[in-house]
Amino acid sequence: MNKLIGLLTVFFAICTGQVFAQDVNNLLDIFQKQAHHKIIEWPKDVEQKSFEFVPIITAEQASSGGIVFDMGSEEGKEEEKPVHKVRLTKPFEIQKTEVTQLQYEIIMGNNTSSFRIKGETYNRPVENLSYEDTQKFISALNTIDPVYHYRLPTEAEWEYAAGEKPTSLIDHAWYGDNSSDKSNPDGRTYDVATKKANNFGLYDMFGNVWEWVSDYYDSKYYSQLSDKLIKEQEQNPDKKCEILNPQGPDPDADHTDHGLRGSCFIGDSTTCRASLRFLGWPPDQNYGRGFRLVRSAK
Repeated sequence: MNKLIGLLTVFFAICTGQVFAQDVNNLLDIFQKQAHHKIIEWPKDVEQKSFEFVPIITAEQASSGGIVFDMGSEEGKEEEKPVHKVRLTKPFEIQKTEVTQLQYEIIMGNNTSSFRIKGETYNRPVENLSYEDTQKFISALNTIDPVYHYRLPTEAEWEYAAGEKPTSLIDHAWYGDNSSDKSNPDGRTYDVATKKANNFGLYDMFGNVWEWVSDYYDSKYYSQLSDKLIKEQEQNPDKKCEILNPQGPDPDADHTDHGLRGSCFIGDSTTCRASLRFLGWPPDQNYGRGFRLVRSAK
């Protein structure tokens, strides 16, 4: 327990801007002496990627009714259809980057990543993570931060934040066309925030690693939502009917998988779309899967 508290204290200081990159090593040295073993060695000549968040729905927007957008794609796969109106009314911020190996290792004390090279890959997204791994990380972070509550984004929140597929995908994403090198002919992950950001200022929303979302997955979920809207519209012809803050299907025997979004370093360009839906079994670890956080005020 003391080890966890020490890790969380260091990580929380970094999250809240109380620690500058050049001070990270000193704090880790102090903690590691208390823990009687070394957890991480941060190279002094490598800049730490900051733990920043971008407001997607502001409190002002939420108080004025939130935002409405078209979720899904009529040109995509069957599980992306039909397009339906979604209204998001709860303020939230989303992490600028995917959670990095350094951020994960500081708080959890280990690094699960397949693409891990000591002293070189701390700014790459942490991967080889199960959904259950993300929940342990989030639970630990929520125990220390008195200001914010952290969680995974919903599918709707993620899709709205991702925006449209960029005109020049190669400038915005590490994916199948540009992720290979001599040592990794099938591709690898890259440092976060080395490609261009989207309109919200978010990096790597496409490619690098798939990102877990909070929703349980159902390929027919959109059809079910659409049927609900049609019935509601028939009953209220003068009302603009929308799905309010969708959370995904309820967990039951038919809904055990969770959603994944954004594709990864081995995905082709057709997978780098905001509306593309994928799924994963919660205990399953995979080198193409990571996550980014959403936070809101407690």
